[in-house]
Amino acid sequence: MLEVYSKNVSVAAGEQIALKDVSIVKGKTAQLQGAASIVLAPNRCGVYKITVNASVTPSAEGSASIQMEKNGTLVDNAISTADAADDGTVALSFTTLVPVQASNCECAVPTTLAFVSGTAATINNIDVVVDKIV
Repeated sequence: MLEVYSKNVSVAAGEQIALKDVSIVKGKTAQLQGAASIVLAPNRCGVYKITVNASVTPSAEGSASIQMEKNGTLVDNAISTADAADDGTVALSFTTLVPVQASNCECAVPTTLAFVSGTAATINNIDVVVDKIV
């Protein structure tokens, strides 16, 4: 299990959101890597539940969104979008499942997750929980 969060992060549209602080790490199934990525270990196959909760203030009136990337590709069913007034704050959240396939190769590529802002915004708070469920 892994829980990471950040507060008061400015992002451009299409930019990965920095995940700065680790709240909980239990086991070695998921780890924070670099400034914005979570890595699911290839030798820990199974299904992972990803829960994202965020408070976002877009730079301009319109929609705000956060979407998950898996290995560099945006995931269609892992997104939250809300309309915001100028300088308005919105709550965004989603939960999704991510399968990690079994691999017998030690050099197998791990699954990498990141979270992308759909608009220029201030991420007031983002909390991501990764839990291996199967």
